[in-house]
Amino acid sequence: MSPGTRSGTRADLAAKGHQFYTDHSDTEVIVHLYEEYGRDFAHRINGMFALALWDRTEDKLLLIRDRMGVKPLFYARLGPLLVFSNTLECVRQHPAVSDRLNDLSIADFLLFDLIQDPAATAFAAVHRLPPAHSLVCEQDTLSIRRYWQPLI
Repeated sequence: MSPGTRSGTRADLAAKGHQFYTDHSDTEVIVHLYEEYGRDFAHRINGMFALALWDRTEDKLLLIRDRMGVKPLFYARLGPLLVFSNTLECVRQHPAVSDRLNDLSIADFLLFDLIQDPAATAFAAVHRLPPAHSLVCEQDTLSIRRYWQPLI
C-alpha cells in the first residue's frame, strides 16, 4: 500500500495542517486521510490493502478493500457482532459462525471453477467484501458501497 506517494498525499495533508510523527508510516497517513476526507478517503490510496478503521467519535467501524481485490476481506454478521478478517478460516473460527454451505457458490465453483458473486463465499454466513468497496457498520446497520470504478 502506498498512500503517501499518490500526488503527494502526505505533503498535501501536511499543507492542510495535519501533523505526522513519522516519515514512513502508511497507517498514519490513512488516519489523516480519514480525518480530512471521511469515508471517501479510500479512492486516494494506491496499492493492495484490506483495512479496518474504528471511528470512536461516531461509534462506527469502516472496512475497505483495495480496488483490484488483491487483499481479501471476509466478514460475518452475527446479530450485533461483526467478525472480520483477511482470511476465511479466521472468520470461521468464531463459534457462532455457521458451517452451512452456500449451495449456489458451491455450484458456481463446480461449474465454472470460481464463485461468480464477488461478495459470496462457500459458506452461507461468511461474505467477502467485493473489490473497491467499503463497508460501514454502525449500531444495527451495515452499509456497503463501491468507492471506485475503472474507466472503461
